[in-house]
Amino acid sequence: MMKAYALAKLIAESEGVDARKRLQKCVFLLQKHGCNMDAIYFMHYYGPYSSDVAETTDVLTQSGLLDEEPSVYPWGEQYAYTINEEKGRSLLQEFEGTEEGQSEKERIERFVEDFKSLCDEPLWTLELAATMAFYKTEEDCEWDEAKEKTSQFKRVELRESVLEEAECIAKRFAERRN
Repeated sequence: MMKAYALAKLIAESEGVDARKRLQKCVFLLQKHGCNMDAIYFMHYYGPYSSDVAETTDVLTQSGLLDEEPSVYPWGEQYAYTINEEKGRSLLQEFEGTEEGQSEKERIERFVEDFKSLCDEPLWTLELAATMAFYKTEEDCEWDEAKEKTSQFKRVELRESVLEEAECIAKRFAERRN
């Protein structure tokens, strides 16, 4: 099962995540960057998707550790997540008071700024970056081929600037950090 503490800690430190899709892409790219969260991904219509991330988010929400805020748009609902200020922060602090918790906290804190920077990226750019990184790492493509596959799958012209921006993000996060 996915590491629930890591997900809750990242959401808490980033002051929330504005969409499920963003959470999926951020966790995928962080894992590629070396932040093991035990989430298994496959390619989906919106790019890399993990039922582990979805289920862990649901469990954290149902248990009151995360707050879920729906927003209604013409195309459907979008859900934002924040740490519950009472129960969520309290349980994080309690876990971090243990030896295992301190070790996990130190491991995850190395990736907080990366997570925050991904949360600041436009969602479409992030979706393209995660898709490109998936092709590069999961299908063992060269970058040019991963970019072309992303272009075809997402119906984006190869020369569009958003694809160039996505490639920069994908390259940055597809490299494992020590």
